[in-house]
Amino acid sequence: MGEKTKLMIGAICLMLVSVEAWSVAGWTSYGAVTELNPTTSGRFLVKLNLGTNPSDCKNKQWFFRDYTGTGADHMFRALLGAVTSGKKVRVYTTGRCDLHGYSEISSVSMKP
Repeated sequence: MGEKTKLMIGAICLMLVSVEAWSVAGWTSYGAVTELNPTTSGRFLVKLNLGTNPSDCKNKQWFFRDYTGTGADHMFRALLGAVTSGKKVRVYTTGRCDLHGYSEISSVSMKP
């Protein structure tokens, strides 16, 4: 087997064992925030009691957002407001899953 072939096979193997998986993007149904967890690992976690979640990530109720992402502070405040007011929210999943099977979110919408 040639050196180029070995490198190509190695590159394909690395892509298949990637740290993150990709799933489906889209809006979830509205649901209550049952847990909001700010962390020191560069992201916050949120658990929602949902009816539907378009994401194919393993865990259907847990979501994450990196603090460095655009609008992350606004999303966190909206989720915190939902916790204190008891209002229902929905989130937009990006299609990215982390190692725990949580879906990444890029938007939060709250019902009045």
